[in-house]
Amino acid sequence: MSSILTRSEFVTKTADLLGRSLNGTTKSGATHKSILDEMYEWGQMRIAREFSFPEMDVRTTTQADTTAAVMEYSYDTIFGSGVRVKDILSVVIENGTSSSRLKRYLHRDLMKYHPYPEGESSNQPRIYTRVGNTLWLFPVPNDTYDIHTIHSKWPTRASGDSSYSDYDFLDDVIVAATAFEYFNHLQEDEQAAYWDKVFKMKLKETVNSIIHPTDWESEGRAFNSTVLMPGDFWNNPLIISNP
Repeated sequence: MSSILTRSEFVTKTADLLGRSLNGTTKSGATHKSILDEMYEWGQMRIAREFSFPEMDVRTTTQADTTAAVMEYSYDTIFGSGVRVKDILSVVIENGTSSSRLKRYLHRDLMKYHPYPEGESSNQPRIYTRVGNTLWLFPVPNDTYDIHTIHSKWPTRASGDSSYSDYDFLDDVIVAATAFEYFNHLQEDEQAAYWDKVFKMKLKETVNSIIHPTDWESEGRAFNSTVLMPGDFWNNPLIISNP
């Protein structure tokens, strides 16, 4: 799904709400329409920075395979060319009918214990880390594995007035975010402060409806300090996932 409104409709509604003519110009000669078009993009980016909405999660399967003895894979290889990846939520490698979810490490933690990972023995990967717009798999793959991922994406930039937002049912939040970015851009501080409050209020209401699902409740589980390697789950029935 996506928004009901197009970018043109979002911009027009925002201009009506602010009492501005789309054909009017600023001192630089820029039209309010051109400014609002860009502030619409900035508003969506602010929403994305504040919270990752579930409609922005994307599952990618069989997009790429590992190559034996190759540790580093570009985002274009893993997720597809030009995909706007915000964060990686899950990486799974599949070998025939067997699959394993990799654990994410910060690259500084990986390099602390494995400063030269390429020099170590290759094996089925158990860890991944992000370095720039690449993924490192460790141990270095010893074979060909399918890579399956789930990632959160940045909003797609509008290609024109008829483009729709990737967000579902956030029309009022997007309008408020666009209004704030517009006044902030023009350094109209009083109006910017007002719309900042409106935006945060509307965003909070929306986020609360997502993080408190009605058919879910938290469940306490026992703590286990013993490190179990893959395959040792029978040693402890409380183990949920391996490191």
